[in-house]
Amino acid sequence: MRCPFTTGSVRTAAVQQLSRPEPPSSELTADKVCQAIGAVLPEGAIISDEAQPSGLTPGFHTAGAPRHDPLTLTGGAIGQGLPVAVGAAVACPERPVFALQADGSAMYTIQSLWTPAR
Repeated sequence: MRCPFTTGSVRTAAVQQLSRPEPPSSELTADKVCQAIGAVLPEGAIISDEAQPSGLTPGFHTAGAPRHDPLTLTGGAIGQGLPVAVGAAVACPERPVFALQADGSAMYTIQSLWTPAR
């Protein structure tokens, strides 16, 4: 049986051009925070994103930023964002880590802030 996903010819995927959003300049909102991150995100950064539902747009605003690694929620579990950020920083100390955290889920693992504070 022939694989339905092959056409017999090699296709080249389109590569998205780097296109950062402008830094925000008006009233601060959750979307503006994501826009600001997209505007300044450095090459090789790691984003631990547990800011749902207030942080629904980081992927949109960072799509054209330099290469980075997003680490997101795992099937609706909450409380993992801060430990994931700490683990990423320990595993990759040379890379900047952004932790986008929601207030409710932070209550599960707020003690994770002790490590970067020390």
